[in-house]
Amino acid sequence: MVDANVSHPPYAGQDQVYAHVGKPIVGNTLDGYNGCVFAYGQTGSGKTFTMLGYAPSTSDIRARKGSLASVASMENSTPLDGAVEPFESDDGDDVVDKTGLDPNELQGIIPRACMDLFDGLRAKRAKDSDFTYRVEVSYYEIYNEKVFDLIRPQRNTDLRIRNSPNSGPFIEGLTWKMVSREEDVARVIRKGMQERHTAATKFNDRSSRSHAILTFNIVQLSMDDSDNAFQMRSKLNLVDLAGSERTGAAGAEGDEFHDGVKINQSLTVLGRVIDRLADLSQNKGGGLSIPYRDSNLTWVLSDSIGGNSQTSMVATISPHSINFDEMRQTISRAARAGGGPGAAAEGGGWQQLHERARARIREEASPGGKKV
Repeated sequence: MVDANVSHPPYAGQDQVYAHVGKPIVGNTLDGYNGCVFAYGQTGSGKTFTMLGYAPSTSDIRARKGSLASVASMENSTPLDGAVEPFESDDGDDVVDKTGLDPNELQGIIPRACMDLFDGLRAKRAKDSDFTYRVEVSYYEIYNEKVFDLIRPQRNTDLRIRNSPNSGPFIEGLTWKMVSREEDVARVIRKGMQERHTAATKFNDRSSRSHAILTFNIVQLSMDDSDNAFQMRSKLNLVDLAGSERTGAAGAEGDEFHDGVKINQSLTVLGRVIDRLADLSQNKGGGLSIPYRDSNLTWVLSDSIGGNSQTSMVATISPHSINFDEMRQTISRAARAGGGPGAAAEGGGWQQLHERARARIREEASPGGKKV
């Protein structure tokens, strides 16, 4: 479910945010539950920085982790949906950080989750010689309700979402890469970011016009006391949503205006899904259906938003008074999300959070209010 009980101040570090919204999700994924973390907010409010930090560099991850243990992969295991390819190493394209800041402090949710995921799998392997695992990753964007592969970009071909009676929705033809270490994932992200649809708005000169989804499929294989094989599968979705601001507020025109309409449409559906899940958790839903299929975004994430899964929504806001309406809308959505159901975790208190957040916005936006 969605935990909307924590409000971080502007000076909160990346490690603090990750500890609340990312680390518990990764832990549950290692235990066999599906998980999802997504960042929601207007353009320029810090969604991408929260999810990624700066552009991920394989050299930065090496500096933090030191020497990396090789990862044992399962041979002759059943492939997951989509074509799975081995990852080709490309050590010559590392990016050197030039910010002068400690890369460890700037790492966002995605690189931290990636490191915790592999650390957890390696720890299991160290404790049990019979334990083995495989990790596959995909990276794609949803732009104008069309799905594009960011690992193997084909701009003129949008991929179709199909439904499997056994595993639920999947993207037909999506590329999956087998990854054995953190650096492999970092390269996928860096190359994929270069392919994302962007456009200038008055809030951000390179605003992402698409929803970017990084998905991990994790397969864990172990033996029980009777030497019977036990296989556990789980999925982790890490999502950087497009800006949630109203189309007119972003100063968009022409094609960018059309993009904004589509973005708002998918985010509106996401909001309706959250509302329905919140109603169901409070026994207000009756026999209401959840409109997952009204948007490709919610359809493809349906197995990670509700049901036997755990989800964290990171709501990012700008403290400037001119963004008051957008702040209010974002916080209202986050507070509403706090009532969503989930089999993996339990939360609550969204009404209290909403009131505290509204009071804080009024204080900071008033002429004599606290400066941020």
